[in-house]
Amino acid sequence: MCVEKNVGAIGGPVECVHTTSLIQKYLDYSIFTPFPRYQGDYTSNWRTFHKYHHPNTCNLAVKRHIFEDIGGFWEGEGEDVFFLLKMTKKGYEIKYFSQLKVYHHHPRKLRKLMQKYFRMGVSAAKLLLVFPDSPLMRQRLIRFLVIFLPALLILPFHPLLAFILPYGLLYTIYLKRTRSLRASLVYPLLDIILQILYATGFIFSFIKEITRGMIK
Repeated sequence: MCVEKNVGAIGGPVECVHTTSLIQKYLDYSIFTPFPRYQGDYTSNWRTFHKYHHPNTCNLAVKRHIFEDIGGFWEGEGEDVFFLLKMTKKGYEIKYFSQLKVYHHHPRKLRKLMQKYFRMGVSAAKLLLVFPDSPLMRQRLIRFLVIFLPALLILPFHPLLAFILPYGLLYTIYLKRTRSLRASLVYPLLDIILQILYATGFIFSFIKEITRGMIK
């Protein structure tokens, strides 16, 4: 474990176990993946947390006294973001080492993947309300308002416009990343479906939490 006093946790990249499953390999290539894949090393803190993809709990080591001081994770999706935001807000840093790679069993079934992204949207809304001053959560809110919300509003009236343009752009990106025609055709469609579910989960959770607060 890192001996630097201000470093609270270390982590590294996450890669899918060897598989031929197109669905399971999706998170290795997706531009919306919840797993970090950086090749270089970095150190992040409260102010710079949004500039890098945070380590995940499947590849994270935390100093024991800090873990106990923070109080552990919350239950459900987004537990790693909650813990790391709480930790960095106390002044601790996170170190990421690209050589600390972990092989992970990503979801094999589309249903599991869809459920995961919906829950990610739900947790993002809760995290925004818990950490409204977080640069990371502000960045995600801006991304939602600028990209996802307009797309959701356009979708019922101009479905082809809301679908074809992002699909074409994503197809080009995945063709370059995967060198596979099959993956390049499937992954953009997965991106669109999963981001709609993410945005839906975010809106649903945000309204629910705000309403609950008003009732209280």
